[in-house]
Amino acid sequence: MEGSVLVIGGGIAGIQTSLDLTELGFKVYLVEKEPTIGGHMAQFDKLFPAHDCSLCVLAPKMVAIYKNPNIELFTLSEVKMVSENSGTFTATIVKKPRYIVETKCKGCGDCAARCPKIEAPNLFDMNLGKRKSAYIPFPQAIPPVYLIDPELCLFLNRDVCGVCKKVCKGEAIDFNQEPQEIKLKVGAIVIATGFDMYGEELSEHWGYQYKNVVNAFEYERIICPTGPFGGNILRPSDEKEPETIVFIQCVGAGYKEKSVSYCSRVCCMYTAKNAILTKEYSENINVTVFRHNIRVFGKNFYEYTKKAQDNHDIKYYRTKIKDIEEDSETNDLIIHYQDLKTGEKKEYRANMVVLAAPLVPSKGTNELAKVLNVDLDNYNFFKSRSFYDNSLSTRDGIFLCGFCQSPMNVSETVSHASGIAGQVAVLLNDAKYSQIIERDIAILPKEEIISITPKALIIGGGISGMTAALNIGSQGFQTIIIEREKILGGNLNQINIIYPGQQPAFEFVKSIKEKVNKHPNISVYLGSKIKSIDGSIGNYEINFDDKNEKTHIDTVGIIIVATGSQELKPHGNFQYSKENENIITLLELELRLKKQDMAWLDEINHITIFLCVESRQKEGFSYCSNVCCSNAIKNIKILKDLKPNLELLVLFRDLHMAKKEFEDIMSERKKIANFMRYNLENLPMIIKINPNPEKYKINLYDDTNPNNILDFKTDLIILSTPMVPPDAIEDLSSMLNVPLDKNGFFIEAHNKLRPLDFATEGIFICGCAQWPKNIQDSISQANGAAGRASRFLSIKEISTTKLEYLSFMLAIECFFKDMIVNPEKCNGCGQCVEVCQFKAISVIDSKTEYEDVSLLVNKAFINPAICKGCGRCAAVCRLKAIDARHYDFKQISAVMDPYFLKKVKSEESLKDKEGIIAMN
Repeated sequence: MEGSVLVIGGGIAGIQTSLDLTELGFKVYLVEKEPTIGGHMAQFDKLFPAHDCSLCVLAPKMVAIYKNPNIELFTLSEVKMVSENSGTFTATIVKKPRYIVETKCKGCGDCAARCPKIEAPNLFDMNLGKRKSAYIPFPQAIPPVYLIDPELCLFLNRDVCGVCKKVCKGEAIDFNQEPQEIKLKVGAIVIATGFDMYGEELSEHWGYQYKNVVNAFEYERIICPTGPFGGNILRPSDEKEPETIVFIQCVGAGYKEKSVSYCSRVCCMYTAKNAILTKEYSENINVTVFRHNIRVFGKNFYEYTKKAQDNHDIKYYRTKIKDIEEDSETNDLIIHYQDLKTGEKKEYRANMVVLAAPLVPSKGTNELAKVLNVDLDNYNFFKSRSFYDNSLSTRDGIFLCGFCQSPMNVSETVSHASGIAGQVAVLLNDAKYSQIIERDIAILPKEEIISITPKALIIGGGISGMTAALNIGSQGFQTIIIEREKILGGNLNQINIIYPGQQPAFEFVKSIKEKVNKHPNISVYLGSKIKSIDGSIGNYEINFDDKNEKTHIDTVGIIIVATGSQELKPHGNFQYSKENENIITLLELELRLKKQDMAWLDEINHITIFLCVESRQKEGFSYCSNVCCSNAIKNIKILKDLKPNLELLVLFRDLHMAKKEFEDIMSERKKIANFMRYNLENLPMIIKINPNPEKYKINLYDDTNPNNILDFKTDLIILSTPMVPPDAIEDLSSMLNVPLDKNGFFIEAHNKLRPLDFATEGIFICGCAQWPKNIQDSISQANGAAGRASRFLSIKEISTTKLEYLSFMLAIECFFKDMIVNPEKCNGCGQCVEVCQFKAISVIDSKTEYEDVSLLVNKAFINPAICKGCGRCAAVCRLKAIDARHYDFKQISAVMDPYFLKKVKSEESLKDKEGIIAMN
């Protein structure tokens, strides 16, 4: 068994997988066909919803790849052949010539500056900017090495010029380079080939053939400060600032289109982001969004789209685009569309149009699938073997990571990548550390060693908790599951059928439960309650009571929070109460459908389903739970199959279907039921008109004509309500010292960088504890959290230096962030303990020598594994006994003084020269 892994694709998915794999003890060969890693994420300006600088998030990870001795990076390379023998893959890599020796290039740029070749379109700037034949894709490119374009270079094509070779002081130019063929032996392969965006592939009615119609990737480069226009928003035809920009969503995609029938998942969000950034960068530009449906899937995503409308005066219109034509004199665009709210046909003039074009599998996907002997699905994405675990390809030992198998955003991709690293660790468990180089990190002169207890605690026994436990247990580590309910399974115990596999939920849950209960490394405590959690990474002391009220005390190295969520019961709203048996929630419908006896359906002839009850609104629950629409449509199909003559009505505001696997049922929904739109300004009214059998009348304002009130009768009302955090979650938050957001869900360390980590080291999160998710995403996150956690469990001890190193390389945090106490100054007053929000400080007994006498006195102690270096303790310390490690005045002066001394000497020298000139 080989202790190495081949990762194909150097975007954020491949980068995160590679970094996590090395920390789990595996050597990585990272292959990227472009001259630099970073993928499309390197082209973005900002990331939604927090507006983090994309390269600020990505560049440290890119550098970590380049500096990691256990990652061998092959750029300008492609996999041409793969064979397998007894679980070991032999891959043949072909590396194209860069015509610059990577080990000699200093990145000075002299070759590009002196290259006489006329500038050609720069692919990194989506061909809107220019570059020469000697170039680097962008300043932060990794490897930081220039290359020569063989199609443009005069010397390579005509044997003339060669200026670059003459000016290169590092003698790095080598025109004689040839393609290299490299053979690698690995134990597993990860495909992370990403995606592309349609442009010229779009049909002409979208207007992409016109100069001032651009796709979203091109607009990302237009607004980016490092882009071709230096951050100025200019339209391509005349490079003037447009007065009016229209963003069009669902271009060439959606359930009615034949070309791309799935939702790309991120378009609504990046459209909102770019619309907001346009207003922030140039408030005089009028911004309008033409949308068909809004589908947003993620934490704070729906709120973000509302922010665009409410805070930035961006108008959203629900439309269907007929075509786009160009005014040949002004190069303006005339958009012909139908207003879906009024039914009217209209036109709109804009100076520039931005198309949210569909995201499709990257070029070369078909060829790579043949090389690897894996299947593609109906949309030409790499096919997953199982809907529940979308990381598994159709061939053992080959894993699918990120967008190559299905559309997903950056946070989901990072989580997915960590999950695959954890799954690879299970597969190659016996070969861990067999091929890696141990890094000798000697940054702190006196390292404090933390012993890691090789045991994990999983809080929560739903699908996320059980998946995480199986992953960690299969890596050989003892694992404890503490579940407050009397059975494992969580919300799945209430589900009838799991879509799209149409598998009975009890069968699926039963198989997972059996694996957990039979696993030799997993201990399960049902009906149990955690009383206290103390300690820090490597040594958390857990005090809990089991179902027999027996107290247990155990020590674990890491903790994974998988507490799940619960359905909101809307008592008092929409007539929901114990008295009205035929007004129920979606989960209550699931429980009815699980019963063998369907007699309750006999007298039901009309059913009304309300979507988004008490959710996606300013007051109460502002978010979308992501699973409601798909569960509702799944159940109306089941109801229709049970009783074909049943009349079904769905009242909705927008339909959010989260996965490409749901597109079939999305497109067929109108064949199953009638759909009517309502809005928050005019909520439907429910009136009970008959107690037995129950019958209700619903008054509904016509969405296309508010003056027209519709009314109809129904026998059963189903309310789709949001998923909310479980009860008493505040107590667990306090024990773990990790925060909750305004909705009561746990807050991760960083939405993009560390979506599975808490800021507190050694504690991880997965599933609905972080935000409502479906089964597929919960399983993916659980494997990700297990992968992140097992990085620490895989080593017996860790120094605070190494801990800081890991944090820095994987999460943009500084090395020396912890504070230290000077025991000679400290009097043990304890004020620092009171202000430390991370509970990193305690007052301990310290032995102090006074001549011939030893006395015990109180002194403050700061645990470096918990300290975040915020400095609040130092601010309140009246005796100035607390300082930041490595940042005292002497150390700062040692760094700064030489700079200022050199500057002073330079100025004195300049004055001397001026004096001499004046004398002469």
